[in-house]
Amino acid sequence: MPSSKSTRRSHKAPRRRLKYLKHTYLPSDDHEFVGRIYELSIVAYNFDSYDEMAKYSDCKYALGVNELLSLMTRRVETLNIVSDMMWLDEKFLSTSKLPISRFQWLNVTADAFLMRFVSVYDCALLLTNEVLELGLPAQKTNLKNIKRKALKVANIIGALEKIELAVQELRQERNTRFHRGWERQHTSDDRTFYSTTAHETRGREWTGSDIFGRKIDNEKFFREGLVNLQRDYNRHCPRLIKQVDLLYDQFSIEFDARFSRKFNDPSTGFGYKERMQRV
Repeated sequence: MPSSKSTRRSHKAPRRRLKYLKHTYLPSDDHEFVGRIYELSIVAYNFDSYDEMAKYSDCKYALGVNELLSLMTRRVETLNIVSDMMWLDEKFLSTSKLPISRFQWLNVTADAFLMRFVSVYDCALLLTNEVLELGLPAQKTNLKNIKRKALKVANIIGALEKIELAVQELRQERNTRFHRGWERQHTSDDRTFYSTTAHETRGREWTGSDIFGRKIDNEKFFREGLVNLQRDYNRHCPRLIKQVDLLYDQFSIEFDARFSRKFNDPSTGFGYKERMQRV
């Protein structure tokens, strides 16, 4: 096999953290508000078409909220899938038989994490638009326009602002990464790790030392990069979910008030028409 010797430097190698962190799984749909909306969505089975259902304001409202809420809960759930890419089984750490190089695995995982993490906030904005019946087109559903049309729901605005703050740091990285081509540093010597794993996937193993004089060990580099991603995941995701739950608390109040009026409307309430128990 070809051999390549990396240039050694005299400065001291940084300490590498190689032990996996605790794997955190995120709850995506266990909030009471989510359960209530899912239960109400069963009403769809009473109709053969959307047009038939849309005649009833309570049904249309509940199913509209359910659609946007389902998108949001699925987006949160995909963060758990991304986490599975970070907490790889040991057998994948010791092999170079991944479909892409180990360095590129870290890059793709970071891309998926940043995009899906930040987009939870975008999903929250769209869901707010539906719950509050603001009628904003999707491309104009931002916090500024929501504030302009929903001045009386300061509690929901405040909850959205907290979610925005929770994603702010990683949103800045997402923007520089996707719009300016900037790449994050995964390991203490990405230049060596990038080069050696690029050849590794082609069946050519490199030997020698990295820039700190350490023997090249792609398994350690890979583990180091995964742990760095795990650290960001564990630092940012639980905080985001906490803020999402606080938003759901506020949605529960607003949704119930609006749905109750529609449900009990003699003209357009399906609940009233069917003489269901009033809510």
